[in-house]
Parts: sequence; C-alpha cells; structure tokens
Amino acid sequence: MAFLKELIHALTQVHPLHPMFVHFPIALTGAAFLFILLAYWRKNPMLEQAAFANISLAALSTVVAGITGIQVQPPMPISRSFSPPSC
Repeated sequence: MAFLKELIHALTQVHPLHPMFVHFPIALTGAAFLFILLAYWRKNPMLEQAAFANISLAALSTVVAGITGIQVQPPMPISRSFSPPSC
C-alpha cells in the first residue's frame, strides 16, 4: 500500500501533469482516423463506433491537457506602458 501511495504522490506532485496528458489527444485522434479508414474499407459499423469513441475521448482529453497546461504556465507580466512596434 505504501508503494501505491508513493506512486500516486510522484505522479501528481513531483511530475507535472501536463506532459502526461498532452499525448492522449494526439494518439486518440490518430487512432480515430485509423478506425474511420478501416470502417470505410470493411463497411463495419462497430469500427465507426470505435472511431467515435476515440474522437470523443480525444476532445475530452484536449480539455484536460489545456487545463493542466494553464495550471503550470507561469503568470504573464502585465506591462504598464504599451508601445506598438515600429515598422
């Protein structure tokens, strides 16, 4: 049980979450594309459902990756004097 507690602590407190979540939307979108191609080729509605599930999970994980990215992003300094760049 102590190992599991240490593992959860390492994954949530020591290692930033954003790098772990950012790869899921990329992989799930690629898998959905593959399932769409297979469904078109094999005329299989189950493959279409697998593609839909993958793209739905990709959309959800994109939101999670964005939220974790915003959390680790340092705050941007606000400049009091703004001057547009000269051409």
